[in-house]
Amino acid sequence: MNNYTQSHPIIINAFVNAKKREKNQDIIYISFLREGVFYKDSYYILIGDKYQVEYAIEKAYKDVAVEKQNFPRADMIELLDTPLDTWCNSTCIRNGNNKCEKNKMMKCASMWTYKEHMSQEELDIYISKLKPGHYPLYTVEYM
Repeated sequence: MNNYTQSHPIIINAFVNAKKREKNQDIIYISFLREGVFYKDSYYILIGDKYQVEYAIEKAYKDVAVEKQNFPRADMIELLDTPLDTWCNSTCIRNGNNKCEKNKMMKCASMWTYKEHMSQEELDIYISKLKPGHYPLYTVEYM
């Protein structure tokens, strides 16, 4: 089992930022967005303490692995991913850095962007204001 709460920069930073709040210092609120894949925008919502977050991320990786086994479009299988998946697309090299290191969790590219929210209320407002992007469809899934 990979410990994402101690090794993934997005998750680590979210818990560090949570400690700065007055309430719910052990809970993170993150929304992830993947735009225009499979003709829709996908929002994933991650809420919880370290145990809940670890469980949710592990479940997401398992769910994607199962989905890839039964996915009918092999040419699109790499588009099935979790919000924490990254890869090296060489933008790091174009920006003057070395190629992404294989042993680092975060690489220089992802299909997902993320936003931290300071509370459940702030997250709820964000979700209530979502609108379709380029394609007329979007989904919101809780991890």
